[in-house]
Amino acid sequence: MMKLKLLVLSGGMFASISLHAEVSEVCPAISCDCTSLPKAEWQATCADHEKQIKKRCAANKNKPMDYCSIHGPMGTPLPLAMRFTNVAVLPEKDVTAAHKSLDGMYASVHADLATMKKKASSLSFKEALQLAKTLDETINRIFETERQVAMSWLVYEQQKDAVGAWRSYAGDSLDMAEQFTEFADEMWQAYGSENHDGAKKAYKILAFKVWRLAGKAHEMSAYSYAGANKSKKAAKAWSLAADISKVVLAAKQSSKAKLSHINFYRFQAASRLHRASYHFSVTGDSEEALKMLSAANDVSPGDELLALIELEENQEAAELTNSGT
Repeated sequence: MMKLKLLVLSGGMFASISLHAEVSEVCPAISCDCTSLPKAEWQATCADHEKQIKKRCAANKNKPMDYCSIHGPMGTPLPLAMRFTNVAVLPEKDVTAAHKSLDGMYASVHADLATMKKKASSLSFKEALQLAKTLDETINRIFETERQVAMSWLVYEQQKDAVGAWRSYAGDSLDMAEQFTEFADEMWQAYGSENHDGAKKAYKILAFKVWRLAGKAHEMSAYSYAGANKSKKAAKAWSLAADISKVVLAAKQSSKAKLSHINFYRFQAASRLHRASYHFSVTGDSEEALKMLSAANDVSPGDELLALIELEENQEAAELTNSGT
């Protein structure tokens, strides 16, 4: 079972490619992966939600208008940062080298971040923003390589190596996320104290870009912990990613951003919290799963999660009654 889960995570959209080919009757761009949810009640609620948003999609010429607010691990569309691309199995002799190459990629991230800090400090904002773009591309390359390495080791029946790799990747991603968050916070503080219009605008843009990198890195950490079969740590990583979304949301609101931007980060925070609830549920921690669902519902622009919350509360009530407490 664990091997299958890792293959799906490592191999990207293997499962969803065949699924999308079959579900072509109504809005094939929407597939919330409901059957992967850990409880039958969640699956049913997710299926109802998927049906509703597919109807809206069909009425919009098969163009999605909604996210899968309730979803399994391979659900789409979602307002998350990481994108899964198809990756090829490496020749067995090349897997270890590819794994070791990640050390250089992470070192490149830290070097570029250090340079970006210097550029921002010297008010060289154009160069700082270019480095933010470079960092985003490097992060995508890192995640793709990590998935390729882990998938390849699994194909060659080196499950221990794959799991160990995911554990190390999770720690590297978490460290990267923390450093991005610290710098983004500094840029936002500079935005608040800056009086020059041009510099003020640059600090704001840079803060948002680096916060997005931080959220992306937290998502990487969450996927890595899941690949290492560490569901509780994956849940916490998704919760940290949601914290970044909420920080960006508050910053967008205070800077009077467009409503569409504000709602995007509401949906993103809710989706990340829903992922956290999924992983807590996998571990059997119903209390934390409910807590994450409630937090997701509080921030979401919609009310789709209310049904899941009610299911969890009813189950807790039933368990309390049956225990005679």
